[in-house]
Amino acid sequence: MPQTTTKQSRKIQAAKEKKILDAAKKLFLKKGYFNVNVAKIAREAGISKASFYNYFQGKSDVLKHLVENYFCTASRLDDKLKGREKIKTYIDNSIGMLDEHSGFLKVIYPMVFFTRSNKYLKDLLYDITIKQIRELSTAFEEAGAEHPFGEAALLVTEIDGMYLHYMTIREKYHLQLFKDILYHRYKLG
Repeated sequence: MPQTTTKQSRKIQAAKEKKILDAAKKLFLKKGYFNVNVAKIAREAGISKASFYNYFQGKSDVLKHLVENYFCTASRLDDKLKGREKIKTYIDNSIGMLDEHSGFLKVIYPMVFFTRSNKYLKDLLYDITIKQIRELSTAFEEAGAEHPFGEAALLVTEIDGMYLHYMTIREKYHLQLFKDILYHRYKLG
């Protein structure tokens, strides 16, 4: 019988990890983070609790991976983009992720703002915010802004505010209108 290659093993491991992450996300959305434990995640993923620990250290490790994946994907900007195109992409990515993943954000944001136990989340969001401001400062400078850092910090702050408001009043929140206003403000066409 042929042995699995290292590449095949990595694929199998990645598929198992994804299955666990998907199960955890589903449960966190349905029951809330604090009402879910490793046994429930393992059961939802169709694996044993012991097998779970082959992939993750615990529930908080799963949350860490989910948050990193979400926020790093949402904040990722292509280094090849410059100026207004980078600003436009940031707005598009941020609003698109908000619309697509608002349920997950409803799980994460209260943990960041209302619990003391998730310093990791606060630190991660801080690091991502600083990275976004740096990248956008360069983009605003390339676009000829008078105050590139200020414009970048303001845009990131506006997007963060949109996230918070959208989670609370989603039905009455006009994402497309706000996106159009940002496009107009920064002459993104």
